[in-house]
Parts: sequence; structure tokens; C-alpha cells
Amino acid sequence: MNMEERTAYQSAFAMAQTMGATPQHLVATAQHYLKALQQEEQKFEKALSNQQESRIGAKRQEQQTLANTIKDKETQIKKLQAEIQEHQQKLGKLDGEIKQADASIANTKNDFFASYQNLVKQIQGDINKMQEYLK
Repeated sequence: MNMEERTAYQSAFAMAQTMGATPQHLVATAQHYLKALQQEEQKFEKALSNQQESRIGAKRQEQQTLANTIKDKETQIKKLQAEIQEHQQKLGKLDGEIKQADASIANTKNDFFASYQNLVKQIQGDINKMQEYLK
């Protein structure tokens, strides 16, 4: 029905008066429904909060745990890379020391055999001279 708002309210109230309604009773009833709606809103907000916590909160917790795990693993990787680099440097140093020791041993061996052969040659020469001169 197309009527003014004031007329619509007055017509509805006239009909409600036949059932014993008063303006105070109608306002009190409307306020009662407002309270009921506010309680429903609170229940909804609580249910919504619970859903957010159970569906999103747990995933956020898992997300944070994974982020922490990644950070820990990255730290371990950096530590291992530093250890590998240190070991590689030590390996290179040992390689140099081995080559130097090997060269030193080879020189000692060469010097020994040169001295040995020289001494053997001298003694052999002395034996030959003794055999020749001491008959």
C-alpha cells in the first residue's frame, strides 16, 4: 500500500489496539527484540571467533613453526658451509705440507744414495787398490 509513513504506523497501531496493544507495550516489545538480536550477534561473534581460531589460528601457528624451522635450517646450512670452507682450507694446507714433506724426503733419499754410492765407490776403490798393491 502506498501511504505516508505516519499513516502506515497509525493504521497498524489502530489494528493492534483491537488486540489490546499500547504504544508503551509496542516499544517494549521492539526493545525486547533488539536485546534478543544483540544476544544473537554476541553468539555469532563468539562462534566466528572460535572458527577463526580453530581454522586460521592453528594454520598461523603452523606457519610460524615452519618459518622458525626454515630459519634454523638456514642457520645450520650457513654453519655447515663455514665448516666446509674451513675444512677445504685445512685440506689445501695439508696438501701443501704433504708435498713439502715428500720433496724433503726425496731430497734426503737422493742425498743418502749419492753419499752411499760415493762411499761404496771409495771403499770398492780401496779394495781394488789393496788387492793390487798388497799381494
